[in-house]
Amino acid sequence: MGTQRDDFTEMERLNYFFDQIDIVDFTRKDYLKMYPKISTATATRDLRKGVEEGIITRKGNERLSQYQKNKYLTIHLASTFKYSKNENSDI
Repeated sequence: MGTQRDDFTEMERLNYFFDQIDIVDFTRKDYLKMYPKISTATATRDLRKGVEEGIITRKGNERLSQYQKNKYLTIHLASTFKYSKNENSDI
């Protein structure tokens, strides 16, 4: 399940994460399974950025936090970010 793309931004990692799995609620641990080479701190920063951008909502505190993707996620991210290996492809 894991992948590693060094050129992903935090928002591109979030977009790819949601594109690859079909869940609504998840934890940082779930996110780290997709990106086994990133640090816990990087995963936390990615998720914090998603909360700041309104892409996800955080419930709980610290290590026990649960995250939930917001309903408009697919539309918002698909129109904003590309993560394709082929830079010239249309998404």
